[in-house]
Amino acid sequence: MLHMSACPALADLLSRQAPFALLDDARDAIDQARSRLLHGFVGQLRCSANDSLAIWQAQLQSALDAGMQVLLLADYQWGMHLHGLPVAGAGDAPAPALRALLFQHLHTLSCQQVSDWLAAGADGEAGLLGWQPEHDQARFTRSVDAIHQAIARGDTYQVNHTFALHGLAHGEPAALYARLRQRQPAAYAALIRLPQAQWVLSLSPELF
Repeated sequence: MLHMSACPALADLLSRQAPFALLDDARDAIDQARSRLLHGFVGQLRCSANDSLAIWQAQLQSALDAGMQVLLLADYQWGMHLHGLPVAGAGDAPAPALRALLFQHLHTLSCQQVSDWLAAGADGEAGLLGWQPEHDQARFTRSVDAIHQAIARGDTYQVNHTFALHGLAHGEPAALYARLRQRQPAAYAALIRLPQAQWVLSLSPELF
């Protein structure tokens, strides 16, 4: 059993600025070490063009052969971009990308160890303010109608219909994740600090 006090690299990880990734199984019933914490950031491999995908894959294989721990991230509309389809609302935004974050170290943690780690390093109040759905009722109804039509045409047999929510958050991201995790323990959760001080907080009940 790993104790955070015996591993300073983990004990102060939240207080430093280096990227890390917690892939978390937050269900209380799980006693085994099912969560994974990647740290010791080395760099990232980024692919934003189809014609460079083979080069990116070769670089990724070299990193794996060198013993790197790898976290793969795909921007939301990467699949559309990969197939040469128009990306809705892209505007001046950067092209969707496929990224591999490279780390030196991987630790497996139990649900309780993750809770203790967050409690020790994610202090302070945190919460969400004024969140609203991107879709109104009329747009939601149109989207569902379009899905039904696509199924009837045989274009698809299953659609996971999602839409964005927009709002404000306060407090440290790790403290917010700890609070959300306590309220909604999820089997497939993640707390990731990306380069350029960006964060991903995810709590999903299913593997999608």
